[in-house]
Amino acid sequence: MPALSFDALLPLYRDLAAVVQRGGRVYPAALESHRGSPTGLIESEGQALWIEPALQTAGQPHLREVIGRSPEMYDGRVLACVVADGFPIRCTAGGYFDAIATSDSLRSEYMDRVPLDSGTHTTLEDLPLRRLAHEASAGNVLRSGRGRVAAIGVSVAVTVPVTSGRALILGLRSDRVAADPHMWHVAPSGMLEPRGADPVIDLVERELSEELGIEVGQSEELSSRLESLGLGFDLLRLRPEICLRLDLLEQEIQRQGLVLAREEFQDQCLVELSDSGMSDFWRSHPPHTLTPAAAATIALLEAAERSRTP
Repeated sequence: MPALSFDALLPLYRDLAAVVQRGGRVYPAALESHRGSPTGLIESEGQALWIEPALQTAGQPHLREVIGRSPEMYDGRVLACVVADGFPIRCTAGGYFDAIATSDSLRSEYMDRVPLDSGTHTTLEDLPLRRLAHEASAGNVLRSGRGRVAAIGVSVAVTVPVTSGRALILGLRSDRVAADPHMWHVAPSGMLEPRGADPVIDLVERELSEELGIEVGQSEELSSRLESLGLGFDLLRLRPEICLRLDLLEQEIQRQGLVLAREEFQDQCLVELSDSGMSDFWRSHPPHTLTPAAAATIALLEAAERSRTP
Protein backbone atom coordinates (compact mmCIF):
# COMPACT_ATOMS: atom_id res chain seq x y z
CA MET A 1 0.00 0.00 0.00
CA PRO A 2 1.44 3.44 -0.89
CA ALA A 3 2.32 5.77 1.95
CA LEU A 4 0.19 8.77 2.81
CA SER A 5 1.23 11.88 0.86
CA PHE A 6 1.58 15.29 2.46
CA ASP A 7 2.19 17.03 -0.86
CA ALA A 8 -1.14 18.88 -0.59
CA LEU A 9 0.22 20.84 2.37
CA LEU A 10 3.07 22.37 0.38
CA PRO A 11 1.07 24.81 -1.81
CA LEU A 12 -1.05 25.79 1.21
CA TYR A 13 1.83 26.74 3.51
CA ARG A 14 5.12 27.14 1.64
CA ASP A 15 4.66 30.91 1.41
CA LEU A 16 4.06 31.16 5.18
CA ALA A 17 7.05 29.23 6.56
CA ALA A 18 9.83 26.85 5.47
CA VAL A 19 8.14 23.47 4.94
CA VAL A 20 10.37 20.50 5.79
CA GLN A 21 11.34 18.55 2.67
CA ARG A 22 13.90 15.75 2.53
CA GLY A 23 14.66 13.33 -0.28
CA GLY A 24 11.88 14.78 -2.44
CA ARG A 25 9.32 14.08 0.30
CA VAL A 26 7.14 16.66 2.04
CA TYR A 27 6.89 16.38 5.83
CA PRO A 28 3.82 17.86 7.57
CA ALA A 29 5.94 20.42 9.41
CA ALA A 30 7.41 23.86 8.87
CA LEU A 31 10.03 25.76 10.80
CA GLU A 32 11.63 29.07 11.62
CA SER A 33 15.07 29.19 13.22
CA HIS A 34 15.44 31.24 16.43
CA ARG A 35 18.54 30.12 18.30
CA GLY A 36 19.20 31.49 21.76
CA SER A 37 17.83 31.52 25.28
CA PRO A 38 14.98 29.16 26.29
CA THR A 39 13.44 31.78 28.57
CA GLY A 40 10.93 34.44 27.60
CA LEU A 41 9.55 32.33 24.74
CA ILE A 42 5.91 32.93 25.62
CA GLU A 43 3.88 35.91 26.77
CA SER A 44 0.54 35.26 28.43
CA GLU A 45 -2.52 37.39 27.73
CA GLY A 46 -5.55 37.63 29.97
CA GLN A 47 -8.15 37.77 27.22
CA ALA A 48 -10.39 34.82 26.44
CA LEU A 49 -9.72 32.99 23.17
CA TRP A 50 -12.52 33.18 20.61
CA ILE A 51 -13.41 29.78 19.14
CA GLU A 52 -15.21 29.50 15.81
CA PRO A 53 -18.56 27.86 16.76
CA ALA A 54 -18.91 25.97 13.47
CA LEU A 55 -15.40 24.51 13.81
CA GLN A 56 -15.98 23.53 17.43
CA THR A 57 -19.26 21.81 16.53
CA ALA A 58 -17.80 20.05 13.49
CA GLY A 59 -14.96 18.70 15.61
CA GLN A 60 -17.17 17.04 18.23
CA PRO A 61 -17.34 13.61 16.50
CA HIS A 62 -13.54 13.50 16.46
CA LEU A 63 -13.39 14.49 20.13
CA ARG A 64 -15.82 11.70 21.05
CA GLU A 65 -13.74 9.22 19.05
CA VAL A 66 -10.52 10.23 20.82
CA ILE A 67 -12.15 10.04 24.26
CA GLY A 68 -13.49 6.60 23.39
CA ARG A 69 -9.98 5.48 22.44
CA SER A 70 -8.37 7.05 25.52
CA PRO A 71 -11.03 7.20 28.27
CA GLU A 72 -8.45 8.27 30.89
CA MET A 73 -8.15 11.68 29.19
CA TYR A 74 -9.31 14.74 31.10
CA ASP A 75 -10.14 18.28 30.04
CA GLY A 76 -7.11 20.10 31.47
CA ARG A 77 -5.92 23.62 30.73
CA VAL A 78 -3.39 24.30 27.97
CA LEU A 79 -1.72 27.44 26.70
CA ALA A 80 -3.09 28.23 23.26
CA CYS A 81 -1.47 30.39 20.61
CA VAL A 82 -2.89 33.85 20.01
CA VAL A 83 -0.06 35.09 17.77
CA ALA A 84 3.11 33.16 16.84
CA ASP A 85 5.17 35.73 14.99
CA GLY A 86 8.55 34.61 16.31
CA PHE A 87 9.27 34.69 20.04
CA PRO A 88 7.67 35.40 22.41
CA ILE A 89 4.53 33.55 21.34
CA ARG A 90 1.49 35.41 22.63
CA CYS A 91 -0.85 32.94 24.29
CA THR A 92 -3.85 32.47 26.54
CA ALA A 93 -5.43 29.58 28.42
CA GLY A 94 -7.75 27.14 26.67
CA GLY A 95 -9.28 23.71 27.19
CA TYR A 96 -7.61 20.48 26.06
CA PHE A 97 -10.87 19.03 24.75
CA ASP A 98 -11.39 22.17 22.65
CA ALA A 99 -7.88 21.67 21.29
CA ILE A 100 -8.83 18.14 20.23
CA ALA A 101 -12.06 19.36 18.61
CA THR A 102 -10.64 22.40 16.78
CA SER A 103 -7.02 21.47 16.07
CA ASP A 104 -6.43 17.71 16.26
CA SER A 105 -9.60 17.25 14.20
CA LEU A 106 -7.82 18.97 11.29
CA ARG A 107 -5.22 16.20 11.27
CA SER A 108 -7.91 13.53 11.35
CA GLU A 109 -9.77 15.16 8.46
CA TYR A 110 -6.62 15.30 6.34
CA MET A 111 -5.74 11.67 7.03
CA ASP A 112 -9.28 10.57 6.14
CA ARG A 113 -9.80 12.65 3.00
CA VAL A 114 -6.48 13.01 1.18
CA PRO A 115 -5.64 10.15 -1.22
CA LEU A 116 -2.88 7.83 -0.06
CA ASP A 117 -0.67 8.18 -3.12
CA SER A 118 -1.18 11.81 -4.10
CA GLY A 119 -2.42 14.94 -2.38
CA THR A 120 -1.25 17.47 -4.94
CA HIS A 121 -4.76 18.37 -6.15
CA THR A 122 -6.40 18.59 -2.74
CA THR A 123 -7.70 22.08 -1.86
CA LEU A 124 -9.38 23.71 1.12
CA GLU A 125 -12.73 23.00 -0.52
CA ASP A 126 -11.97 19.30 0.01
CA LEU A 127 -11.15 19.92 3.70
CA PRO A 128 -14.09 21.83 5.25
CA LEU A 129 -12.76 21.90 8.84
CA ARG A 130 -9.40 23.22 7.66
CA ARG A 131 -11.18 25.81 5.55
CA LEU A 132 -13.05 27.03 8.65
CA ALA A 133 -9.75 27.33 10.52
CA HIS A 134 -8.20 29.33 7.68
CA GLU A 135 -11.19 31.66 7.46
CA ALA A 136 -11.33 32.20 11.23
CA SER A 137 -7.65 33.14 11.42
CA ALA A 138 -8.30 36.27 9.33
CA GLY A 139 -4.85 36.10 7.74
CA ASN A 140 -1.82 33.87 8.28
CA VAL A 141 -3.22 30.70 9.81
CA LEU A 142 0.22 29.54 11.01
CA ARG A 143 0.83 32.76 12.92
CA SER A 144 -2.70 33.26 14.25
CA GLY A 145 -4.57 30.94 16.59
CA ARG A 146 -7.82 32.88 16.23
CA GLY A 147 -10.89 30.66 16.06
CA ARG A 148 -9.36 27.48 17.51
CA VAL A 149 -7.36 26.20 20.48
CA ALA A 150 -3.93 25.81 18.90
CA ALA A 151 -2.19 24.33 21.92
CA ILE A 152 1.50 25.24 22.09
CA GLY A 153 3.79 22.23 22.19
CA VAL A 154 7.36 21.92 23.44
CA SER A 155 9.80 19.38 22.00
CA VAL A 156 13.35 18.88 23.25
CA ALA A 157 16.11 17.34 21.16
CA VAL A 158 18.13 15.54 23.85
CA THR A 159 21.63 14.53 22.76
CA VAL A 160 24.03 12.15 24.47
CA PRO A 161 27.77 11.59 24.03
CA VAL A 162 28.77 8.67 21.76
CA THR A 163 32.11 7.50 20.36
CA SER A 164 31.69 9.53 17.17
CA GLY A 165 30.48 12.70 18.90
CA ARG A 166 26.85 13.13 19.92
CA ALA A 167 23.59 11.39 19.12
CA LEU A 168 19.92 12.29 19.39
CA ILE A 169 17.52 10.03 21.30
CA LEU A 170 14.15 9.21 19.71
CA GLY A 171 11.21 7.26 21.06
CA LEU A 172 8.51 5.27 19.27
CA ARG A 173 5.24 6.34 20.86
CA SER A 174 3.07 3.64 22.35
CA ASP A 175 -0.17 2.49 20.76
CA ARG A 176 -1.91 3.53 23.98
CA VAL A 177 -1.22 7.27 23.76
CA ALA A 178 -3.98 9.58 22.52
CA ALA A 179 -1.88 11.56 20.01
CA ASP A 180 0.42 10.15 17.31
CA PRO A 181 0.52 6.51 18.42
CA HIS A 182 3.24 4.33 16.89
CA MET A 183 5.18 7.32 15.54
CA TRP A 184 8.74 8.42 16.28
CA HIS A 185 9.09 11.50 18.46
CA VAL A 186 11.74 13.36 20.41
CA ALA A 187 11.63 13.18 24.20
CA PRO A 188 10.84 14.95 26.39
CA SER A 189 7.86 16.74 24.93
CA GLY A 190 4.41 17.95 25.90
CA MET A 191 1.80 20.71 25.69
CA LEU A 192 2.28 23.89 27.66
CA GLU A 193 0.07 24.41 30.69
CA PRO A 194 -0.54 27.67 32.59
CA ARG A 195 1.69 26.74 35.53
CA GLY A 196 5.04 27.72 36.99
CA ALA A 197 7.01 30.95 36.76
CA ASP A 198 8.15 29.89 33.28
CA PRO A 199 5.78 27.28 31.80
CA VAL A 200 8.38 26.19 29.21
CA ILE A 201 11.07 25.40 31.80
CA ASP A 202 8.44 23.88 34.10
CA LEU A 203 7.27 21.49 31.37
CA VAL A 204 10.79 20.43 30.36
CA GLU A 205 11.76 19.80 33.98
CA ARG A 206 8.70 17.63 34.61
CA GLU A 207 8.86 15.70 31.35
CA LEU A 208 12.61 15.07 31.66
CA SER A 209 11.90 13.33 34.95
CA GLU A 210 8.79 11.46 33.77
CA GLU A 211 9.93 10.40 30.28
CA LEU A 212 13.70 9.98 30.75
CA GLY A 213 14.17 9.70 34.52
CA ILE A 214 16.65 12.59 34.39
CA GLU A 215 17.04 15.39 36.95
CA VAL A 216 19.13 18.38 35.85
CA GLY A 217 19.72 20.31 39.06
CA GLN A 218 17.53 23.32 39.76
CA SER A 219 15.35 25.16 37.24
CA GLU A 220 18.02 27.84 36.90
CA GLU A 221 20.64 25.25 35.90
CA LEU A 222 18.26 23.63 33.42
CA SER A 223 17.42 26.95 31.76
CA SER A 224 21.13 27.78 31.45
CA ARG A 225 21.75 24.52 29.57
CA LEU A 226 18.74 24.51 27.27
CA GLU A 227 19.07 26.14 23.86
CA SER A 228 16.22 27.42 21.72
CA LEU A 229 16.42 25.97 18.21
CA GLY A 230 13.39 27.80 16.88
CA LEU A 231 9.72 27.61 16.16
CA GLY A 232 8.08 24.65 14.48
CA PHE A 233 4.61 24.41 12.96
CA ASP A 234 2.52 21.24 12.92
CA LEU A 235 0.88 21.63 9.52
CA LEU A 236 -1.69 18.93 10.22
CA ARG A 237 -3.00 20.43 13.45
CA LEU A 238 -2.06 24.05 12.65
CA ARG A 239 -0.38 24.64 15.99
CA PRO A 240 3.09 25.94 16.98
CA GLU A 241 5.89 23.96 18.59
CA ILE A 242 8.74 25.41 20.66
CA CYS A 243 11.84 23.41 19.71
CA LEU A 244 14.72 23.18 22.18
CA ARG A 245 18.04 21.33 22.57
CA LEU A 246 19.62 19.81 25.68
CA ASP A 247 23.04 18.13 25.70
CA LEU A 248 23.27 15.60 28.52
CA LEU A 249 26.55 14.94 30.28
CA GLU A 250 28.11 11.48 30.60
CA GLN A 251 27.58 11.41 34.38
CA GLU A 252 23.86 12.17 33.99
CA ILE A 253 23.23 8.96 32.07
CA GLN A 254 22.73 5.70 33.91
CA ARG A 255 25.06 2.79 33.21
CA GLN A 256 22.47 1.02 31.06
CA GLY A 257 21.92 4.21 29.07
CA LEU A 258 18.80 6.32 28.73
CA VAL A 259 15.56 4.38 28.97
CA LEU A 260 12.36 6.11 27.92
CA ALA A 261 9.20 5.62 29.99
CA ARG A 262 7.43 2.44 28.87
CA GLU A 263 4.03 3.95 29.62
CA GLU A 264 4.54 6.29 26.66
CA PHE A 265 7.18 4.69 24.42
CA GLN A 266 7.49 1.16 23.10
CA ASP A 267 10.91 1.48 21.47
CA GLN A 268 13.82 3.92 21.19
CA CYS A 269 16.89 4.59 19.07
CA LEU A 270 19.88 6.91 18.73
CA VAL A 271 20.57 9.06 15.67
CA GLU A 272 24.16 10.11 15.13
CA LEU A 273 24.56 13.86 14.62
CA SER A 274 26.72 13.70 11.52
CA ASP A 275 26.01 14.30 7.84
CA SER A 276 25.84 10.56 7.18
CA GLY A 277 23.82 9.89 10.32
CA MET A 278 21.23 12.52 9.47
CA SER A 279 21.05 11.40 5.83
CA ASP A 280 20.44 7.81 6.95
CA PHE A 281 17.81 9.03 9.39
CA TRP A 282 15.74 10.93 6.83
CA ARG A 283 16.06 8.09 4.34
CA SER A 284 14.76 5.51 6.82
CA HIS A 285 12.04 7.71 8.36
CA PRO A 286 9.48 8.76 5.73
CA PRO A 287 6.96 11.47 6.67
CA HIS A 288 4.22 9.15 7.96
CA THR A 289 6.59 7.66 10.58
CA LEU A 290 7.50 10.95 12.33
CA THR A 291 5.39 13.31 14.39
CA PRO A 292 5.28 16.77 12.80
CA ALA A 293 6.90 18.19 15.94
CA ALA A 294 9.77 15.71 15.64
CA ALA A 295 10.28 16.54 11.96
CA ALA A 296 10.51 20.27 12.73
CA THR A 297 12.76 19.81 15.79
CA ILE A 298 15.17 17.45 14.03
CA ALA A 299 15.36 19.68 10.94
CA LEU A 300 16.19 22.65 13.19
CA LEU A 301 18.77 20.57 15.07
CA GLU A 302 20.34 19.51 11.78
CA ALA A 303 20.61 23.15 10.68
CA ALA A 304 22.17 24.13 14.02
CA GLU A 305 24.75 21.33 13.73
CA ARG A 306 25.72 22.40 10.22
CA SER A 307 26.16 26.00 11.33
CA ARG A 308 28.62 24.84 14.01
CA THR A 309 30.75 22.88 11.53
CA PRO A 310 33.80 24.92 10.46
